[in-house]
Amino acid sequence: GISILDKTGKLRPEIYDIFDIAKKYNVSVATGHVSINEAIVLCKEGRRRNVRMILTHPEWSRTTTPLDIQIELANIGVIIEKNWLNVAENDCSIEYMADTIMRIGSDKIYISTDRGQKGHEHPVKGLEMFIVALLKEGLTKQDIINLIVNVPMQIVDGH
Repeated sequence: GISILDKTGKLRPEIYDIFDIAKKYNVSVATGHVSINEAIVLCKEGRRRNVRMILTHPEWSRTTTPLDIQIELANIGVIIEKNWLNVAENDCSIEYMADTIMRIGSDKIYISTDRGQKGHEHPVKGLEMFIVALLKEGLTKQDIINLIVNVPMQIVDGH
């Protein structure tokens, strides 16, 4: 694949152009499907430059990010995405997912389904299933409001 890091492990120059564009238009930069090492470097440098950053699907088998790193990134202002797909596809348990949300803080995370693929539940049904499962694991109504309303509004509004 294509790496966002050069041979010395530093971000490639064009990534800084992306940071500048993101700041200019007040949008977030998400890690997507880059490796964990790339994601950490990207998020830390983005936050150092005051760019809004999102760490995507840290429970996915290809981008698994240890909880301590998720917490570290969240504490510097990186928003963490959590996906129903990772529970539904057995990349992690709902118990683990709920625990990570509670330990990081629902005010630093948003949830999504990563659904829409043929042969799987509709994304709306997936979100409903995710919410119900998280409530059964002890998340509160306020946590859910943070996960599906308040944090996504931060992404949209930039606050």
